[in-house]
Amino acid sequence: MNPTGEQVLWHLMDPSGQTHAVRHKLSPRLDTVAGKTAGFRIQWSNFDVFMARFKELLLEREHPAGIHEWNLEKTWRTDVALRSRRDQVTLPKQFDAFASSCDWAVIGLAG
Repeated sequence: MNPTGEQVLWHLMDPSGQTHAVRHKLSPRLDTVAGKTAGFRIQWSNFDVFMARFKELLLEREHPAGIHEWNLEKTWRTDVALRSRRDQVTLPKQFDAFASSCDWAVIGLAG
């Protein structure tokens, strides 16, 4: 009831809407990374420091055919509000070029 004594009916709506999880098939696993081309996508500060050490260990222990680095931190703003139309058009093409140059890649880490 409201202060005047009238009965009030509330209808609550969920603003999040319905979402459905999309399942994607994983890429085939490599038996070894030795002799394969690795790719590292660097996208936030200090990740390059971590990946530099990872690269040292990879070269020392696994002997990859090559390592391609794509440093987005220097070339692309990660803040959605600051992305330009050009970035939105060219970024997928850059990602495709990066992905096609590698047998496997590290594109991020979850904490």
